[in-house]
Amino acid sequence: MSHTDATRILLVEDSAADAAWMRHTLSATNYGPFTLAHAQRLDAALGQLEGKQFDVVLLDLGLPDSQGMETLEKMRRKVRELPVVVLTGLDDEALAVRALQEGAQDYLVKGEAVGSIMARAIRYAIERKRAQDAIQSREAELAHMSRVSAMGQMASGLAHELNQPLSAILNYASVCLDQVQSGNPGVPVVVNALQELMDETRRAGVIISRLRSFLRKKQPQRTPVDINALVEESLNILDFELRHQGMRPRLKLAAGLTKVLADPVQIEQVLVNLIYNALEAMDSQTDLERKELSLHTRMARRADTVEVCVADNGPGVPPEIMERLFEPFFTTKQQGLGMGLNISRSIVEGHGGQLNASANPGGGMRFCFTLPVATEG
Repeated sequence: MSHTDATRILLVEDSAADAAWMRHTLSATNYGPFTLAHAQRLDAALGQLEGKQFDVVLLDLGLPDSQGMETLEKMRRKVRELPVVVLTGLDDEALAVRALQEGAQDYLVKGEAVGSIMARAIRYAIERKRAQDAIQSREAELAHMSRVSAMGQMASGLAHELNQPLSAILNYASVCLDQVQSGNPGVPVVVNALQELMDETRRAGVIISRLRSFLRKKQPQRTPVDINALVEESLNILDFELRHQGMRPRLKLAAGLTKVLADPVQIEQVLVNLIYNALEAMDSQTDLERKELSLHTRMARRADTVEVCVADNGPGVPPEIMERLFEPFFTTKQQGLGMGLNISRSIVEGHGGQLNASANPGGGMRFCFTLPVATEG
């Protein structure tokens, strides 16, 4: 939108008088031009958003068909790509803070927001939303590069993982060919070889599909997901590394967990990074009986979050290094980039959770992160 284009506003306000005052006030400022569409009910506003394009939404929280924070939540679910400015008669500081935490770009009180203040708030809200979107886009790009880097570190293992089913496919195909060329093929032998060939082909396909999904470059999309399923899929991605070290992770996955609101690829990335770090930490240990990798999930102390923990009994890290683990470009590995944990924390915090590190009571390290549960709708 250029400076000469009109800013398209959707005003959701049940008072026709307030709407008329808003239209007049904005037209009298030097921050325009503005075009204003008006809806008196939330359902009518959501309907207008289906067929028209807007640059910003001005939202009253007290409407005939919706009241309070539920109004903002419904609007944000509908238009996450649009900035929303709350315009209300409630001069409530706690409500204002909560509205900003829930995604509103600003909170204006009727009667206090004169024309120039309101016009600037609208302009600034649009620019802040653009800046946030640009940051999220760059973070998604960086996260994708980190996934590619992680796969590069595991390249030799992945090549071996794929080579096994491909070698088996070649062997079973050779058996079938030998049987056919013999002039007197044994049907049971051929049938068995073909069945094994199909099984190995499926296995190779699953490996490739899993890697493609993990490496796919796309904008994050959060949906309700089963965190236990993501833990198991992350272990599947690292199956070769686990078998290479003779590791059998100890799983304590809580049954009946509420689904979390998350982008599955990004949370898999966090899990793969934490699990792979744990395996690397224990790689120098020659005593297989001593190696221990454990993962658990549970409802966190806050009832609206789920906790996931990855723990190892490797050598751990000194306290002075513990404080720097999440710094960008800080690494204790000879070939590490020092971005894995930093990106993982950014991903978790971007989901509204927290990622923390601590010493494992049994020796080694323990990394735990939380994610918000998915609410209805």
